[in-house]
Amino acid sequence: MRIVRLAFALLLAVGLGSFVACGGPAKGPTTAAAAAAAVHVEGKFKGQPLDAKDAIAYSLPGLQGLRILISNETGTCGKVWQSDYKIRGIRGLQLVVAENRGAPTSPGLFLVNDGSSARFAVGGYVAYDDQCKELEGGVDDTDAGMVAGKLTIDELDLTPGGHVSGSFDLQLKGGGHLTGTFTAPYCSQPAGVEGATFDARCQ
Repeated sequence: MRIVRLAFALLLAVGLGSFVACGGPAKGPTTAAAAAAAVHVEGKFKGQPLDAKDAIAYSLPGLQGLRILISNETGTCGKVWQSDYKIRGIRGLQLVVAENRGAPTSPGLFLVNDGSSARFAVGGYVAYDDQCKELEGGVDDTDAGMVAGKLTIDELDLTPGGHVSGSFDLQLKGGGHLTGTFTAPYCSQPAGVEGATFDARCQ
């Protein structure tokens, strides 16, 4: 099952509404200039390290929760709005964090797959080739999903020019253990681009 559908199902299971329903994007301390992306990942999945080079945060229409994409590809902000994480050549982590009725409204701790909590995270490893064919270990691989762990958000500003920063300690079903830190600029919807739904296009 694709992580998008899993995340959507989990969010519905705990009674989450739309992102708009919770009153719009979270706001935090703002800076004069947008934060630059920064990411560091330790550990391996199926014997392979994740060569993380970029991180972004975004919220697509129809897909509740805040999404954080940590990947080996740069320039993903312009692509996720048409493809979500289905990007040519990508290797990365797709994380969805939710609080009550949608995207988180303040920093804090999010436990993996904890449907009993108002704050939780779902997601896993993603991997596609240059034709957007999913590789072994990608989201349809049952070993690729997160089974335990935590994600901590230290800074949260979901406004144009804002960013999300934090750390994670994740255990994947296949035995992979990944830890790291990230600063992910908030990726706002580009003008004239419609948001992806479940029919993501290869980018």
